[in-house]
Amino acid sequence: MNHLSNLFNENERKTYFQFAKLNLPRHTSYPSSNHWTKSSDSIPWKREMAAIVKTGRPLSVYVHVPFCEKLCHYCGCNKLIISRNNEDSDAFAKRYLQGIEQELAHLTSVDRWNVQQIHFGGGTPTWLKPHIFTRLWDLILKNVNLSPSAEVSIELDPRVTTTAHLQTLRDLGFNRISLGVQDFDSNVQSAIERIQPFEMVKSFVDECRSLGLNNINFDLIYGLPRQTRHSMSQTLEKVCQLSPDRIAFYRLALMPEVFKWQRTFQQSEIPDDDSVLDMMLMATKIFQNHNYQFIGLDHFAKATDELSRSMLDGTLKRSFQGMTTGDVLPVIGLGPSAISSTDNFFHQNEPVFQSWTRKVAEDIPTVKHYKLSDDDLICRWCINQLYCYRKLDKDLFEATFHKSFDSFFSHRLAALTELETLNIILLNQRQITLKPYVGWLLLRVVAAVFDKFLGPEDWKIGLPSGVASRVG
Repeated sequence: MNHLSNLFNENERKTYFQFAKLNLPRHTSYPSSNHWTKSSDSIPWKREMAAIVKTGRPLSVYVHVPFCEKLCHYCGCNKLIISRNNEDSDAFAKRYLQGIEQELAHLTSVDRWNVQQIHFGGGTPTWLKPHIFTRLWDLILKNVNLSPSAEVSIELDPRVTTTAHLQTLRDLGFNRISLGVQDFDSNVQSAIERIQPFEMVKSFVDECRSLGLNNINFDLIYGLPRQTRHSMSQTLEKVCQLSPDRIAFYRLALMPEVFKWQRTFQQSEIPDDDSVLDMMLMATKIFQNHNYQFIGLDHFAKATDELSRSMLDGTLKRSFQGMTTGDVLPVIGLGPSAISSTDNFFHQNEPVFQSWTRKVAEDIPTVKHYKLSDDDLICRWCINQLYCYRKLDKDLFEATFHKSFDSFFSHRLAALTELETLNIILLNQRQITLKPYVGWLLLRVVAAVFDKFLGPEDWKIGLPSGVASRVG
């Protein structure tokens, strides 16, 4: 069944394809990390951390575990491929724990952190053996005050996560898991080098629920080699059968200039533009038919899930983890490549594991940072509103920043008028609203208008390949 006609009319379809091939930022941060300052100076971050911790504010902690058993050929994450059968794997795990302990010592020398959220990502966190992961957890708890109501989450790979891992996570108090599914079609799995049949995932999900790990997220990717409308429809129905609480449905960031392993993909096997659009529209309809709400850009959630509630109460945030709850929580990153973000500051750790272990022995392993200006804060707020709520309210803007919206963005009003003419947005005197569904799927185009690092025409001509990923 072709879903283009269900959610798009012919003019909207033409508009979509006019912009779908553009490369534009995904705005998992604002400004995007390529604009941050390359620096090994840790003093600005130490000052920022000290000021934040001194207030006693609740924090969110992100722990990056870089190890993976095998390379998945779609992946753009920071990872280190080491077989757990490698005789040196325990030595790598020991060096990692030592590095985290040293990093915590540099950061927590004054006060303990009050933590409301903690998330373990990767890589593959359960590459670490259960007793090693428990040691990692204990290292962190020695330095923080974890709220009894904290969200404690982790990214899992069902191919390497054992029953012992799941029992350990349950015993440590984890209450949300995120599962990398990507696609259930065997031909697609073969192309991306990630073999995990539906039966494996179903058994894994059943085991998680039997152990009380009931809050489950799925990550899916569309635009992968060998995907078709038919194969994707089968994957989506199987996903809904397993009934996760949240679904992240990401467009493949096809950037072989950056991710060299993607060069193994055959161009003839990459879905064409019509198919990619139809997969997204098909997913939108199928998810809605199974009572998932469209949260923003590429996220869906059941009405009972915290993500849906955050959308209603205005506490969503666009971050490196996609659409998340806890909009006011500063994020402290630990581990190689981990990123921290506060109200007006970004900080990134050294990404290369060997360099990180060497640098963290002496100091915080800073590789980049960025302090947001007043104008940056305004642009970030606008972009976050668009990603999280698909609208911009001028009254709320003016109450927040005590500035006239039309005056501050006078140089971009013509672009907004053009977007209205294209039927991507709806304009009235006091609000900008993304038009469903074409505006929802071209959200990144609208957000680009408010990105001060982009030229006035970049929203409609795009950026060079390798700098940003495809819109659609």
